[in-house]
Amino acid sequence: MPFLPRSRRFWIAAALVGAAVGASVIGVLRSREEQPETVRVTRRDLTQDVIITGRAEAAHSIALQLDAGGTIARIAVSVGDRVEKGDFLAALDTGGLSAELARASAIRVATLFDARLKLSHADQDTHDVQAEQTALLEQRRQAVRDAKVERDQSEDVRQHVIAERGDQSSEAKNALLALRRAESAYHAAQRTLAATQASALHAQNAAASVREQAHADLLEVTQAAPDTAGLSALDADVALARFRFRNAELRAPIAGTITAVNGDVGERVPATTPLIVLETVESLELVADVPETDIAKLSVGQSARVTFDAVKDIDGLEAMITRIHPSAVLIEGVPTFRVITTLAATEPRLRPGMTADIRAITGTREQVLALPTRALTTRDGATVVTIRLPDGRTEEQHIATGLRSSDGFVEITDGLAEGDTVLLPVQPSTRTR
Repeated sequence: MPFLPRSRRFWIAAALVGAAVGASVIGVLRSREEQPETVRVTRRDLTQDVIITGRAEAAHSIALQLDAGGTIARIAVSVGDRVEKGDFLAALDTGGLSAELARASAIRVATLFDARLKLSHADQDTHDVQAEQTALLEQRRQAVRDAKVERDQSEDVRQHVIAERGDQSSEAKNALLALRRAESAYHAAQRTLAATQASALHAQNAAASVREQAHADLLEVTQAAPDTAGLSALDADVALARFRFRNAELRAPIAGTITAVNGDVGERVPATTPLIVLETVESLELVADVPETDIAKLSVGQSARVTFDAVKDIDGLEAMITRIHPSAVLIEGVPTFRVITTLAATEPRLRPGMTADIRAITGTREQVLALPTRALTTRDGATVVTIRLPDGRTEEQHIATGLRSSDGFVEITDGLAEGDTVLLPVQPSTRTR
Protein backbone atom coordinates (compact mmCIF):
# COMPACT_ATOMS: atom_id res chain seq x y z
CA MET A 1 0.00 0.00 0.00
CA PRO A 2 1.52 3.31 -1.00
CA PHE A 3 2.31 5.76 1.76
CA LEU A 4 -0.04 8.80 2.03
CA PRO A 5 1.06 12.10 3.44
CA ARG A 6 -0.31 12.99 6.89
CA SER A 7 -2.31 15.98 5.65
CA ARG A 8 -4.04 13.91 3.02
CA ARG A 9 -4.89 11.21 5.51
CA PHE A 10 -6.45 13.89 7.74
CA TRP A 11 -8.77 15.20 5.04
CA ILE A 12 -9.85 11.72 4.01
CA ALA A 13 -10.73 10.92 7.63
CA ALA A 14 -12.64 14.17 7.99
CA ALA A 15 -14.63 13.43 4.86
CA LEU A 16 -15.55 9.98 6.13
CA VAL A 17 -16.67 11.37 9.50
CA GLY A 18 -18.76 14.09 7.79
CA ALA A 19 -20.43 11.54 5.57
CA ALA A 20 -21.27 9.40 8.56
CA VAL A 21 -22.72 12.36 10.48
CA GLY A 22 -24.76 13.49 7.47
CA ALA A 23 -26.17 10.03 6.98
CA SER A 24 -27.11 9.92 10.65
CA VAL A 25 -28.91 13.31 10.49
CA ILE A 26 -30.80 12.30 7.36
CA GLY A 27 -31.83 9.10 9.05
CA VAL A 28 -33.12 10.98 12.08
CA LEU A 29 -35.05 13.43 9.90
CA ARG A 30 -36.55 10.60 7.89
CA SER A 31 -37.48 8.86 11.09
CA ARG A 32 -39.18 12.00 12.34
CA GLU A 33 -41.03 12.41 9.07
CA GLU A 34 -42.31 8.90 9.41
CA GLN A 35 -43.44 9.41 13.04
CA PRO A 36 -46.88 11.17 13.15
CA GLU A 37 -47.36 14.10 15.49
CA THR A 38 -49.53 13.46 18.55
CA VAL A 39 -51.75 15.55 20.80
CA ARG A 40 -53.38 14.81 24.11
CA VAL A 41 -57.03 15.20 24.98
CA THR A 42 -57.17 18.09 27.45
CA ARG A 43 -59.75 20.27 29.10
CA ARG A 44 -60.10 23.86 27.93
CA ASP A 45 -62.60 26.69 27.49
CA LEU A 46 -64.10 26.90 23.99
CA THR A 47 -65.71 29.88 22.31
CA GLN A 48 -67.56 29.92 18.99
CA ASP A 49 -68.30 33.23 17.31
CA VAL A 50 -69.50 34.93 14.13
CA ILE A 51 -67.76 38.09 12.93
CA ILE A 52 -69.95 40.65 11.15
CA THR A 53 -69.26 44.18 9.98
CA GLY A 54 -71.56 47.00 11.00
CA ARG A 55 -71.69 50.74 11.50
CA ALA A 56 -72.31 52.89 14.54
CA GLU A 57 -75.58 54.81 14.71
CA ALA A 58 -77.14 56.97 17.40
CA ALA A 59 -79.50 54.95 19.59
CA HIS A 60 -82.07 57.74 19.25
CA SER A 61 -82.35 60.12 16.30
CA ILE A 62 -85.27 62.55 16.23
CA ALA A 63 -86.12 64.90 13.36
CA LEU A 64 -87.87 67.80 15.09
CA GLN A 65 -90.43 69.96 13.34
CA LEU A 66 -92.64 72.80 14.50
CA ASP A 67 -96.36 72.13 14.83
CA ALA A 68 -97.15 74.93 12.39
CA GLY A 69 -95.53 76.23 9.26
CA GLY A 70 -94.30 79.78 9.37
CA THR A 71 -91.34 82.12 9.38
CA ILE A 72 -88.42 81.28 11.64
CA ALA A 73 -87.95 84.04 14.21
CA ARG A 74 -85.16 82.51 16.29
CA ILE A 75 -82.75 79.54 16.30
CA ALA A 76 -80.84 79.07 19.54
CA VAL A 77 -78.58 76.09 18.65
CA SER A 78 -75.92 75.06 16.16
CA VAL A 79 -74.65 71.72 14.91
CA GLY A 80 -72.61 70.02 17.62
CA ASP A 81 -74.33 71.74 20.55
CA ARG A 82 -75.19 69.55 23.51
CA VAL A 83 -78.71 70.14 24.86
CA GLU A 84 -80.72 68.84 27.78
CA LYS A 85 -84.35 67.78 27.80
CA GLY A 86 -86.62 70.84 27.67
CA ASP A 87 -83.98 73.25 26.34
CA PHE A 88 -85.24 75.93 23.93
CA LEU A 89 -84.20 75.25 20.32
CA ALA A 90 -86.14 77.50 17.90
CA ALA A 91 -89.31 79.55 17.46
CA LEU A 92 -91.58 80.89 14.71
CA ASP A 93 -92.88 84.41 14.20
CA THR A 94 -96.26 84.29 15.97
CA GLY A 95 -97.83 87.18 14.04
CA GLY A 96 -99.37 84.94 11.39
CA LEU A 97 -100.41 82.36 13.96
CA SER A 98 -102.17 85.05 15.99
CA ALA A 99 -104.12 86.11 12.90
CA GLU A 100 -105.00 82.48 12.21
CA LEU A 101 -106.37 82.09 15.75
CA ALA A 102 -108.42 85.29 15.42
CA ARG A 103 -109.78 84.19 12.05
CA ALA A 104 -110.78 80.74 13.36
CA SER A 105 -112.50 82.32 16.37
CA ALA A 106 -114.38 84.80 14.17
CA ILE A 107 -115.53 82.06 11.79
CA ARG A 108 -116.78 80.04 14.76
CA VAL A 109 -118.79 82.97 16.17
CA ALA A 110 -120.27 83.93 12.78
CA THR A 111 -121.17 80.36 11.83
CA LEU A 112 -122.85 79.68 15.16
CA PHE A 113 -124.78 82.96 14.95
CA ASP A 114 -126.02 82.21 11.43
CA ALA A 115 -127.06 78.66 12.34
CA ARG A 116 -128.94 79.76 15.45
CA LEU A 117 -130.62 82.66 13.61
CA LYS A 118 -131.71 80.29 10.84
CA LEU A 119 -133.24 77.93 13.39
CA SER A 120 -134.99 80.82 15.14
CA HIS A 121 -136.54 81.98 11.85
CA ALA A 122 -137.60 78.44 11.04
CA ASP A 123 -139.26 78.12 14.46
CA GLN A 124 -141.15 81.39 13.90
CA ASP A 125 -142.20 80.39 10.38
CA THR A 126 -143.48 77.05 11.67
CA HIS A 127 -145.51 78.81 14.35
CA ASP A 128 -146.93 81.33 11.85
CA VAL A 129 -147.90 78.62 9.34
CA GLN A 130 -149.55 76.61 12.10
CA ALA A 131 -151.59 79.60 13.29
CA GLU A 132 -152.57 80.67 9.78
CA GLN A 133 -153.65 77.21 8.70
CA THR A 134 -155.55 76.64 11.94
CA ALA A 135 -157.55 79.85 11.43
CA LEU A 136 -158.25 79.03 7.78
CA LEU A 137 -159.37 75.51 8.62
CA GLU A 138 -161.73 76.86 11.26
CA GLN A 139 -163.25 79.18 8.65
CA ARG A 140 -163.76 76.28 6.27
CA ARG A 141 -165.32 74.12 8.99
CA GLN A 142 -167.68 76.96 9.93
CA ALA A 143 -168.69 77.32 6.28
CA VAL A 144 -169.54 73.61 6.20
CA ARG A 145 -171.59 73.94 9.36
CA ASP A 146 -173.46 76.98 7.96
CA ALA A 147 -174.14 75.18 4.67
CA LYS A 148 -175.49 72.18 6.53
CA VAL A 149 -177.85 74.38 8.56
CA GLU A 150 -179.04 76.01 5.33
CA ARG A 151 -179.61 72.61 3.73
CA ASP A 152 -181.51 71.31 6.76
CA GLN A 153 -183.71 74.40 6.84
CA SER A 154 -184.46 74.03 3.12
CA GLU A 155 -185.51 70.42 3.72
CA ASP A 156 -187.84 71.48 6.55
CA VAL A 157 -189.47 74.18 4.34
CA ARG A 158 -190.01 71.71 1.51
CA GLN A 159 -191.63 69.18 3.82
CA HIS A 160 -193.93 71.89 5.22
CA VAL A 161 -194.97 73.04 1.71
CA ILE A 162 -195.67 69.48 0.59
CA ALA A 163 -197.81 68.95 3.66
CA GLU A 164 -199.91 72.06 2.96
CA ARG A 165 -199.87 72.32 -0.85
CA GLY A 166 -198.92 68.90 -2.09
CA ASP A 167 -195.74 67.83 -3.81
CA GLN A 168 -196.99 68.87 -7.25
CA SER A 169 -197.65 72.44 -6.32
CA SER A 170 -195.51 75.24 -7.64
CA GLU A 171 -194.51 76.09 -4.07
CA ALA A 172 -193.30 72.52 -3.54
CA LYS A 173 -191.32 72.63 -6.76
CA ASN A 174 -189.67 75.93 -5.73
CA ALA A 175 -188.87 74.48 -2.31
CA LEU A 176 -187.18 71.47 -4.01
CA LEU A 177 -185.02 73.79 -6.13
CA ALA A 178 -184.01 75.71 -3.00
CA LEU A 179 -183.11 72.42 -1.27
CA ARG A 180 -180.96 71.33 -4.19
CA ARG A 181 -179.13 74.67 -4.15
CA ALA A 182 -178.53 74.30 -0.39
CA GLU A 183 -177.23 70.73 -0.83
CA SER A 184 -174.90 71.86 -3.62
CA ALA A 185 -173.56 74.65 -1.41
CA TYR A 186 -173.08 72.17 1.42
CA HIS A 187 -171.09 69.75 -0.78
CA ALA A 188 -169.01 72.63 -2.14
CA ALA A 189 -168.19 73.72 1.42
CA GLN A 190 -167.09 70.15 2.25
CA ARG A 191 -164.82 70.01 -0.81
CA THR A 192 -163.30 73.36 0.08
CA LEU A 193 -162.64 72.11 3.62
CA ALA A 194 -160.90 68.97 2.31
CA ALA A 195 -158.73 71.01 -0.08
CA THR A 196 -157.84 73.43 2.70
CA GLN A 197 -156.91 70.53 4.99
CA ALA A 198 -154.57 69.11 2.32
CA SER A 199 -153.04 72.53 1.70
CA ALA A 200 -152.57 73.11 5.43
CA LEU A 201 -150.85 69.74 5.85
CA HIS A 202 -148.48 70.52 2.97
CA ALA A 203 -147.66 73.97 4.38
CA GLN A 204 -147.04 72.55 7.85
CA ASN A 205 -144.82 69.77 6.48
CA ALA A 206 -142.81 72.28 4.45
CA ALA A 207 -142.31 74.50 7.49
CA ALA A 208 -141.33 71.48 9.61
CA SER A 209 -138.81 70.38 6.96
CA VAL A 210 -137.21 73.82 6.93
CA ARG A 211 -136.97 73.78 10.72
CA GLU A 212 -135.54 70.26 10.75
CA GLN A 213 -132.82 71.28 8.29
CA ALA A 214 -132.01 74.37 10.33
CA HIS A 215 -131.74 72.23 13.46
CA ALA A 216 -129.47 69.75 11.64
CA ASP A 217 -127.26 72.62 10.46
CA LEU A 218 -126.91 73.84 14.03
CA LEU A 219 -126.05 70.35 15.27
CA GLU A 220 -123.45 69.99 12.55
CA VAL A 221 -121.50 72.97 13.83
CA THR A 222 -121.97 72.26 17.53
CA GLN A 223 -121.78 68.47 17.90
CA ALA A 224 -118.49 66.56 18.18
CA ALA A 225 -116.83 65.78 14.85
CA PRO A 226 -114.88 62.56 14.13
CA ASP A 227 -111.30 62.47 15.42
CA THR A 228 -111.56 65.81 17.24
CA ALA A 229 -111.47 64.60 20.87
CA GLY A 230 -115.12 65.46 21.50
CA LEU A 231 -114.97 68.94 19.96
CA SER A 232 -117.12 70.29 17.19
CA ALA A 233 -115.43 71.04 13.89
CA LEU A 234 -115.49 74.78 14.64
CA ASP A 235 -114.18 74.31 18.17
CA ALA A 236 -111.50 71.95 16.84
CA ASP A 237 -110.35 74.58 14.33
CA VAL A 238 -110.09 77.15 17.10
CA ALA A 239 -108.34 74.69 19.42
CA LEU A 240 -105.85 73.76 16.68
CA ALA A 241 -105.10 77.40 15.93
CA ARG A 242 -104.66 78.09 19.65
CA PHE A 243 -102.41 75.02 20.01
CA ARG A 244 -100.24 76.08 17.08
CA PHE A 245 -100.02 79.61 18.45
CA ARG A 246 -98.99 78.37 21.89
CA ASN A 247 -96.55 75.81 20.42
CA ALA A 248 -94.74 78.05 17.99
CA GLU A 249 -91.47 77.22 19.74
CA LEU A 250 -89.39 74.04 19.63
CA ARG A 251 -87.85 72.41 22.72
CA ALA A 252 -85.64 69.34 23.09
CA PRO A 253 -87.71 66.23 23.91
CA ILE A 254 -84.59 64.37 25.11
CA ALA A 255 -81.00 65.14 26.00
CA GLY A 256 -78.63 64.82 23.07
CA THR A 257 -76.49 66.53 20.45
CA ILE A 258 -77.66 68.70 17.55
CA THR A 259 -76.55 67.04 14.31
CA ALA A 260 -78.46 69.15 11.76
CA VAL A 261 -80.15 72.57 11.52
CA ASN A 262 -82.20 72.87 8.33
CA GLY A 263 -83.10 76.54 8.26
CA ASP A 264 -82.17 80.07 9.23
CA VAL A 265 -83.86 83.08 10.76
CA GLY A 266 -86.24 84.69 8.28
CA GLU A 267 -86.83 81.54 6.25
CA ARG A 268 -90.32 80.12 5.92
CA VAL A 269 -90.67 76.43 6.74
CA PRO A 270 -93.71 74.17 6.24
CA ALA A 271 -95.01 72.15 9.15
CA THR A 272 -93.86 68.87 7.60
CA THR A 273 -90.20 69.88 7.23
CA PRO A 274 -87.75 68.73 9.95
CA LEU A 275 -86.01 71.84 11.25
CA ILE A 276 -83.55 70.31 13.73
CA VAL A 277 -82.13 66.79 14.09
CA LEU A 278 -81.29 65.69 17.64
CA GLU A 279 -79.30 62.50 18.26
CA THR A 280 -77.95 60.68 21.29
CA VAL A 281 -74.44 60.38 19.87
CA GLU A 282 -73.14 59.39 23.30
CA SER A 283 -75.38 56.30 23.21
CA LEU A 284 -74.62 54.27 20.11
CA GLU A 285 -76.07 51.18 18.47
CA LEU A 286 -74.27 49.03 15.95
CA VAL A 287 -76.27 48.20 12.83
CA ALA A 288 -75.22 45.25 10.69
CA ASP A 289 -76.85 43.56 7.70
CA VAL A 290 -76.23 39.84 8.15
CA PRO A 291 -76.64 37.35 5.26
CA GLU A 292 -79.06 34.48 5.67
CA THR A 293 -76.20 31.98 5.93
CA ASP A 294 -75.17 33.42 9.32
CA ILE A 295 -78.43 34.71 10.77
CA ALA A 296 -79.46 31.32 12.20
CA LYS A 297 -76.37 31.41 14.43
CA LEU A 298 -77.42 34.70 16.06
CA SER A 299 -80.07 35.40 18.67
CA VAL A 300 -81.15 38.27 20.88
CA GLY A 301 -79.20 38.34 24.13
CA GLN A 302 -75.95 36.96 22.74
CA SER A 303 -72.77 38.64 23.95
CA ALA A 304 -70.37 40.30 21.53
CA ARG A 305 -67.01 42.04 21.41
CA VAL A 306 -66.63 45.09 19.20
CA THR A 307 -63.59 46.75 17.64
CA PHE A 308 -63.46 49.89 15.51
CA ASP A 309 -61.21 50.54 12.52
CA ALA A 310 -60.93 54.23 13.39
CA VAL A 311 -59.88 53.67 17.02
CA LYS A 312 -57.20 51.00 16.98
CA ASP A 313 -56.45 51.01 20.71
CA ILE A 314 -59.97 49.93 21.67
CA ASP A 315 -59.54 46.25 22.49
CA GLY A 316 -62.98 44.70 22.20
CA LEU A 317 -65.81 46.67 23.81
CA GLU A 318 -68.48 44.54 25.45
CA ALA A 319 -71.86 44.54 23.70
CA MET A 320 -75.04 42.52 23.31
CA ILE A 321 -77.36 41.72 20.40
CA THR A 322 -80.63 43.47 21.29
CA ARG A 323 -82.76 43.26 18.13
CA ILE A 324 -82.97 41.11 15.00
CA HIS A 325 -85.41 42.25 12.34
CA PRO A 326 -87.89 39.46 11.54
CA SER A 327 -87.91 39.83 7.76
CA ALA A 328 -85.14 39.93 5.19
CA VAL A 329 -84.32 42.58 2.62
CA LEU A 330 -82.40 41.96 -0.58
CA ILE A 331 -78.96 43.57 -0.78
CA GLU A 332 -77.29 42.89 -4.11
CA GLY A 333 -79.62 39.92 -4.53
CA VAL A 334 -78.73 38.35 -1.16
CA PRO A 335 -81.38 38.08 1.59
CA THR A 336 -80.03 39.88 4.65
CA PHE A 337 -81.39 40.55 8.13
CA ARG A 338 -80.71 43.72 10.11
CA VAL A 339 -79.09 43.04 13.49
CA ILE A 340 -78.83 45.70 16.22
CA THR A 341 -76.07 45.41 18.82
CA THR A 342 -75.90 47.70 21.86
CA LEU A 343 -72.64 48.68 23.56
CA ALA A 344 -72.47 48.03 27.29
CA ALA A 345 -70.55 51.27 27.96
CA THR A 346 -69.93 54.54 26.16
CA GLU A 347 -66.64 55.54 24.58
CA PRO A 348 -66.32 59.30 23.92
CA ARG A 349 -64.14 58.85 20.84
CA LEU A 350 -66.77 56.90 18.94
CA ARG A 351 -69.00 58.68 16.43
CA PRO A 352 -72.06 57.71 14.38
CA GLY A 353 -71.03 56.33 11.01
CA MET A 354 -67.84 54.58 12.19
CA THR A 355 -67.23 51.05 10.92
CA ALA A 356 -67.18 48.29 13.53
CA ASP A 357 -66.26 44.60 13.56
CA ILE A 358 -68.72 42.74 15.77
CA ARG A 359 -67.61 39.38 17.11
CA ALA A 360 -70.85 37.78 18.26
CA ILE A 361 -70.29 34.89 20.65
CA THR A 362 -72.62 32.13 19.48
CA GLY A 363 -71.54 29.45 21.94
CA THR A 364 -69.22 28.78 24.89
CA ARG A 365 -68.10 25.72 26.84
CA GLU A 366 -66.06 25.77 30.03
CA GLN A 367 -63.38 23.17 30.77
CA VAL A 368 -64.59 20.53 28.33
CA LEU A 369 -62.57 17.77 26.66
CA ALA A 370 -61.19 19.12 23.40
CA LEU A 371 -58.91 18.32 20.48
CA PRO A 372 -57.61 20.33 17.56
CA THR A 373 -60.08 20.07 14.70
CA ARG A 374 -57.30 18.81 12.41
CA ALA A 375 -57.03 15.63 14.52
CA LEU A 376 -60.45 14.49 13.28
CA THR A 377 -61.25 12.64 10.10
CA THR A 378 -64.56 11.55 8.63
CA ARG A 379 -65.10 8.04 7.35
CA ASP A 380 -68.44 6.68 6.11
CA GLY A 381 -70.26 9.55 7.76
CA ALA A 382 -68.67 8.94 11.17
CA THR A 383 -66.07 11.06 12.98
CA VAL A 384 -62.96 9.06 13.93
CA VAL A 385 -59.53 9.66 15.42
CA THR A 386 -56.47 7.45 15.71
CA ILE A 387 -55.38 6.89 19.31
CA ARG A 388 -52.16 5.40 20.70
CA LEU A 389 -52.73 2.71 23.29
CA PRO A 390 -50.52 2.34 26.37
CA ASP A 391 -48.70 -0.62 24.77
CA GLY A 392 -47.74 1.51 21.77
CA ARG A 393 -50.27 0.09 19.35
CA THR A 394 -52.71 2.40 17.49
CA GLU A 395 -56.38 2.00 16.66
CA GLU A 396 -59.23 4.04 15.26
CA GLN A 397 -61.80 5.35 17.70
CA HIS A 398 -65.29 6.64 16.84
CA ILE A 399 -66.10 9.81 18.73
CA ALA A 400 -68.95 12.30 19.18
CA THR A 401 -68.29 16.02 19.00
CA GLY A 402 -69.99 19.20 20.18
CA LEU A 403 -69.06 22.85 19.89
CA ARG A 404 -66.40 23.83 17.36
CA SER A 405 -64.47 26.88 18.54
CA SER A 406 -63.29 29.70 16.35
CA ASP A 407 -59.62 28.99 17.22
CA GLY A 408 -59.56 25.50 15.71
CA PHE A 409 -60.64 23.22 18.57
CA VAL A 410 -63.65 20.94 18.91
CA GLU A 411 -65.49 19.66 21.97
CA ILE A 412 -65.32 15.87 22.52
CA THR A 413 -68.57 14.63 24.04
CA ASP A 414 -68.02 10.86 23.79
CA GLY A 415 -65.37 8.29 22.87
CA LEU A 416 -62.25 9.77 24.51
CA ALA A 417 -60.99 10.47 28.01
CA GLU A 418 -58.76 13.20 29.36
CA GLY A 419 -55.11 12.40 28.68
CA ASP A 420 -55.71 10.10 25.71
CA THR A 421 -53.04 10.39 23.03
CA VAL A 422 -54.34 11.10 19.54
CA LEU A 423 -52.29 10.92 16.36
CA LEU A 424 -52.63 13.79 13.94
CA PRO A 425 -53.18 12.71 10.35
CA VAL A 426 -49.90 12.68 8.40
CA GLN A 427 -49.84 15.45 5.85
CA PRO A 428 -48.63 14.50 2.36
CA SER A 429 -44.92 15.33 1.96
CA THR A 430 -43.93 17.96 -0.57
CA ARG A 431 -40.25 16.86 -0.61
CA THR A 432 -38.90 15.95 -4.04
CA ARG A 433 -37.31 12.53 -4.06
